Amino acid sequence: MRKLLPLLQLAIGACLYNTAPAQNLVSQNPSIEVLSNQYDTEVGYSGRIFNGAEYGIKYADVVDHAFLVSEWQPGSINFLDREYKGLELRYDIVNDLVVLKHYNPNNGISISIMPAQEKINSFTLASVKFVRLSPQVTGEQKSRFYELIVDKEYKLIARHTKEKFIDKSRGAPVVGFQHKVKLYLKKDNELVIIRSKRALLKVLEDKKKELADYSRARKLYWRENPKRAAAVLVSYYFDLKAEN
Repeated sequence: MRKLLPLLQLAIGACLYNTAPAQNLVSQNPSIEVLSNQYDTEVGYSGRIFNGAEYGIKYADVVDHAFLVSEWQPGSINFLDREYKGLELRYDIVNDLVVLKHYNPNNGISISIMPAQEKINSFTLASVKFVRLSPQVTGEQKSRFYELIVDKEYKLIARHTKEKFIDKSRGAPVVGFQHKVKLYLKKDNELVIIRSKRALLKVLEDKKKELADYSRARKLYWRENPKRAAAVLVSYYFDLKAEN
């Protein structure tokens, strides 16, 4: 069985994974379909998650990294509605790309792979979950990943990005990346941007007074940590709703 793996990898890489014509070829060629089934039996369906292109994006002129966290993080990926755990991931927030470390036991080399991004429904990076939202929801030109902070009837989500800027804090000016986070409340399949505590309370206006009192009691200062303040208030909002 193991002698078949090189042939299986070539067959799947060339004919099975990415394109509609390849899928038609599989259905018309029983031998390739048999090899595909044998491959899944041998290495598991997860073998196909490693078929993406190698990640090689570099920014020679920038002193910072493009990732949410520079180090590899333990994580999982929901790929084509299947959950794959025990992975090592990084998330390029400049290009909105999930990157997967693939270790080849044959030569001991690790490479960075970009799984087919459109087939990733969600992923976790350490304990942080990200979900893909469609253009119909976000109003953008393509689907993107958003951090899922509170998952209730209304969902508190965050969009992470990095943009180049001139950093003058390191002596001589250099080009760096500035990490930006935009908060949204997904309500009734619509995204409402949340730029302040006032904006959040306006969306949750049926419990506005209770939330304002709770915010003062808990000393939730928006400027110190907007994401934490928003998460606490949205969670408390649904606690109040549950009491009614």
